[in-house]
Amino acid sequence: MIFIIISAIVGLCMCVYMFWDLSESIIGKIISVFVGIPFGVLCGGLIGFMIASMVGGILYIAEIPQESKLVSETQIYSVVDNKGLNGQFALGYGKISDELKYYYIVKEELGERVDSIQADHAYINNTTDSPKLITYEQDFKNKAWELIGINFRQKNYYILEVPNNTVKYDYSIDLK
Repeated sequence: MIFIIISAIVGLCMCVYMFWDLSESIIGKIISVFVGIPFGVLCGGLIGFMIASMVGGILYIAEIPQESKLVSETQIYSVVDNKGLNGQFALGYGKISDELKYYYIVKEELGERVDSIQADHAYINNTTDSPKLITYEQDFKNKAWELIGINFRQKNYYILEVPNNTVKYDYSIDLK
């Protein structure tokens, strides 16, 4: 992040100076400032982004320690899936474009809303409490790393706490 800011400032100064130096009239110098500012910020910002990406790649390879922090806890409500089964479920599932997702209903200020999360980033825990979705964010333990590089390992993961016997296991194997 710091490389992007520093590079944008350096690019700004260089482009404004370069355009200012090329102009001979007062009007040309004023126009050069208006052209040089966005061009310099854009060019410098892109160079800073490339540097921060390279540093982030090095941090990714070095496997800098990360920590999980709690982002939110959301109460989830029953979902009936479309497979013709009877009963109530605290969790539904489905596949869209070969991507498995868990579907659930949350109650909000305006009413109930269906939401989903990717199954790749979700863990299911059985509980005797009411069902809820707990969201965690993974980030650097040392916040100084955020200033110098992009965290390519930063992601959210979810814990679905559902009532016991919500997940049905069917182990029938037909070996004919």
